[in-house]
Amino acid sequence: MRLAAVTEIDSLTEGDAELSHDARFRVLQILTRLRQMACHIRMVDPSWTGSSSKLDVLMERLIQLKERGHRVLVFSQFTSHLELIRNACKENGFAFQYLDGQTPPAQRQKRVEEFQA
Repeated sequence: MRLAAVTEIDSLTEGDAELSHDARFRVLQILTRLRQMACHIRMVDPSWTGSSSKLDVLMERLIQLKERGHRVLVFSQFTSHLELIRNACKENGFAFQYLDGQTPPAQRQKRVEEFQA
């Protein structure tokens, strides 16, 4: 996928002193897809059935922190990545509160209070 992205970007920039608006937008799309792939391959390839090293390390850290009595905030720019993390937390028996941009303000406040308690 990385090589395909490099090839596509090369073809977009070939011979042009300045990229068109569409070409610049396409480069941003390609970079976003690569960032998603770096988080978890399933975000780019829904048929992927394996895990990801980032998710595996996160789960290891969460287990360690839980054993020490800590609470954790996990952030991601991608809600699809948060969904994968949420599923892994459920599978590992973690209690959690989930917030994203779609969470209504009243629910947001309630979840923050529950997390703090």
